[in-house]
Amino acid sequence: GDFDGTSAYELINTIKDNGTNFYQIFIDTNNLRTVYAFGRNVLQKNFGDLNKLSNLIFIGENERYLAHY
Repeated sequence: GDFDGTSAYELINTIKDNGTNFYQIFIDTNNLRTVYAFGRNVLQKNFGDLNKLSNLIFIGENERYLAHY
């Protein structure tokens, strides 16, 4: 599918709701057809808060578009 603003908020909320239960969370990006800039920006603006909950690890062919280095 596509990673847009709605996808970003869905991922953020899922991590916020469940992230404290795991030390690391792997996010597989292989099945993303398109990564939209707005979705990426929304996710990256929330990285600080999300990484406090769990260590986020992006894998797959599109990880370079979503991972925050």
